[in-house]
Amino acid sequence: MIETRLSHYRLLEQIGAGGMGVVYRARDEHLDRDVAVKVLPAGALADDATRQRFRREAHALSRLNHPHIATVFDFDSQDGVDFLVMELVPGVSLAERLASGPLPEAEVCAIGAQIADALEAAHEQGIVHRDLKPGNVVLTKKGQVKVLDFGLARLMRPREGLDRSKSLTEAEVAVGTVAYMAPEQLLGQKVDARADLYSLGVVLYELATGRSPYREKIPTALIYEIMNQPVAAPREITPQLSPRLETIILNCLEKDPERRYASARALADDLRSSAPVARRGRATHRLQFTAGAAMIIVLTLVGLFDAGGLRSRLIGAGRIQSLAVLPLEDLSGDSTQTYFADGMTEELINRLAQIAALKVTSRSSAMTYRNSRLGVPEIARRLKVDAVIEGSVRRYGESVRIAVQLVRAATDKNIWSSSYERDAGDVFALQSDVAQSIARQIRIAVTPQERTRLAASRRVDPAAHEEYLKGRYYFGEFTKAGFLKSLEHYQEAIALDPGFALAYAGIADTYSGMSSTYMPPDSAIPLVVASTTKALQLDPELPEAYTARGYVKAFYDWRWRDAERDFQHAIELTPGSAWAHAEYGYLLAVNGRFDAAIAEFGKAHEIDPLSTLISSMQLWPLNMGRRYDQAITAAQRMIREDSTAAWNALGILGQVYTHKREFDKAIAAAREYRRILRDSTPEVFPLIHAMQGNRAQALRELDQLLQRHDRDPYSIAMIYGALGMRDEAFAWLEKDMQARRESVIWLKVDPDADPLRSDPRFRGLLRRLGFAT
Repeated sequence: MIETRLSHYRLLEQIGAGGMGVVYRARDEHLDRDVAVKVLPAGALADDATRQRFRREAHALSRLNHPHIATVFDFDSQDGVDFLVMELVPGVSLAERLASGPLPEAEVCAIGAQIADALEAAHEQGIVHRDLKPGNVVLTKKGQVKVLDFGLARLMRPREGLDRSKSLTEAEVAVGTVAYMAPEQLLGQKVDARADLYSLGVVLYELATGRSPYREKIPTALIYEIMNQPVAAPREITPQLSPRLETIILNCLEKDPERRYASARALADDLRSSAPVARRGRATHRLQFTAGAAMIIVLTLVGLFDAGGLRSRLIGAGRIQSLAVLPLEDLSGDSTQTYFADGMTEELINRLAQIAALKVTSRSSAMTYRNSRLGVPEIARRLKVDAVIEGSVRRYGESVRIAVQLVRAATDKNIWSSSYERDAGDVFALQSDVAQSIARQIRIAVTPQERTRLAASRRVDPAAHEEYLKGRYYFGEFTKAGFLKSLEHYQEAIALDPGFALAYAGIADTYSGMSSTYMPPDSAIPLVVASTTKALQLDPELPEAYTARGYVKAFYDWRWRDAERDFQHAIELTPGSAWAHAEYGYLLAVNGRFDAAIAEFGKAHEIDPLSTLISSMQLWPLNMGRRYDQAITAAQRMIREDSTAAWNALGILGQVYTHKREFDKAIAAAREYRRILRDSTPEVFPLIHAMQGNRAQALRELDQLLQRHDRDPYSIAMIYGALGMRDEAFAWLEKDMQARRESVIWLKVDPDADPLRSDPRFRGLLRRLGFAT
């Protein structure tokens, strides 16, 4: 066809050929420039409908405008010949470059990052390449990458995947192309952007090692190998490669698309950031992998590899399944900006906490180690995690930059580091990028739903976000003054950004915290309801709002089933929320579901091991469930191991000894509790004396208690019950019910209420509380 004219294009020389057509250098006689013309195989577009579809898709491809993508200029037909006109890219293909052997690691990373950039631009337009391979990547004389033939594989083969009833030849797929296809593509399943990342993984493997990850040549055997056989580790072939690059390549080649990179942009970031890490710990990693690989090969040969879960234990050895994010260092140089670094730390923790397979230490425990002189191994030991995230945050102008590094606790070695920068309005997207990169580095399982939630982010007014972070900072003080300042900042955030759902959830949390202690419940709770309602209207999947709404439904409205659904949904959205687990455990305990409550409080404690409140909450179901010996053992251990939690443990220990009728021990524990807190509240002593049978002493102390303005109606009711004065007991319980105070919800399970249980009025109260009687 040399010198043939197709429309206004004159074909000058053939420069390539493949399963999708023959490519010619041609002259565009209208614009006086050289172009590439791809003449499609005869019959590829069998009818007008197919040709029209091809034209529409070609038009879409022409909108891809990126420095690393060869541009599509035109599509036309002449005398039965269908052809595509594209940018002519002078240079050599990667296939030609590979003929001389593997490339240096720096070049592999640079080329791979440019290809990933091209894929990201296409994926953003909903276009998947489907046939990425070295022959479709050209290196210009300046070393710039150009990716060719985006989307043509689908245009030439309208069927999804391969028709497995036909041979590969009949399916019009060349053997060389099959070697780059992802398993789901070979299965004929619907493919997405992750199939391209798999193909890029194959390309990176070849660039790094000089050979394909697959050895089979016969098409059917090759497909079986891709579908079922693990690839040899790149460093087994090229030992000088860094562990970091090997990890990137193997992540791309995961057979399950859910375990690959979530986006091409993330892959590009990792390729660009891998060089500084590449020099660390090579000999040790090499030895560890070689030994592990050898054992796997031996076990495979003797047929034991999958026996008894041995494979998962071998692969899982040394994996990171729990981590803590230490307080990010503020690089602003302004001591008044602490709230910003703290807020960014908390938001990163909250993002990671959305991954169910990963245990992430909560903010309150992690913040304990701000400016700590302890080393990473000791901090990790105390927090019981496999690794920690250290880093810094800096805000300058309209941008925010986060730099993070992942440190393995056992070795105190930095195994990954990277930095991220975004416009201040995209701060949530920035945190999402960091969280997803961390998840990929530790190769933790992320479900599709979690991946979607992690990727979800909205722009926010930077000033509104700053006000929100100030609100979180003051909320953390848990004082009346702190709560009031917190409300001011949340309200200012909403004034600046009325669609800011998190600020409404913050207001709900603040009023919940003020309820009973600083505000009457009947004043605070309606404000909680209004704020959570607005938050969920703006963001129906906001876990903080479900936790706050569950609190109202449970402990104010006594709608236990509705509350349980909210707590469960909050945990589903953020499995790593210590407070959601704790609130759910509280609901289970007051309903008498003690085993489940113990489990939930245990999960909360794992996430937030240094919280004195959560530590003591673990004792509640043991005490109320009448598992007194277990409660005593746990409380005594808490007193020995955590002096900050001793007062809380002593308070519950006094109750437990009272219920066991060991009154001398109960009084001793109560006195120590009051000494630590310098507390003069005498509720426990009249109850002990009443149960002990010392009626006169109990009445004297009760009279003193009744004179106090901060008296607790529920405690007074329990004292009257122990004294056998039921009418007075039910009168005070009625006051508690009317005020909707939280203490009354323990009525169903509290051993202190045993003297009242036989009274019909007691069953009436339980019905009003929503409990089955």
